[in-house]
Amino acid sequence: ATATATATPPPPKPDPALLMAISRVRQRIEEFAGTTEAIILQGELLRLYRRAGADDEWLDLYLEVVYRHPNQALISMESSRARELGRTMGREADVRNALNHWSQIPPRYRPQVFGNEPEPPGRTPP
Repeated sequence: ATATATATPPPPKPDPALLMAISRVRQRIEEFAGTTEAIILQGELLRLYRRAGADDEWLDLYLEVVYRHPNQALISMESSRARELGRTMGREADVRNALNHWSQIPPRYRPQVFGNEPEPPGRTPP
């Protein structure tokens, strides 16, 4: 008798409504490129990618946000997930380099948020 290999079931396909929402948010980001609205929509797209299990897309967008908008609160809020995905996906150096990017910006050139200098990603204010 031969042992039967247990096949790993394919991952579930995302809900069509979720895929449609992702598509709409991507379009809106392009429409509002360069504005605060686009940054807010990127946060929404991260949430949608997470729900869809689109880890590659999630990490790519997260890294883009870190480099382009290092003062966004969602960077700190999602840094643990980014580090974990980086480890599991073999992209740990990408995540580490992106998160260290903030510390490489001289303080006088760091973006301001509502007149306050934000804390670096992964660090909690005193």
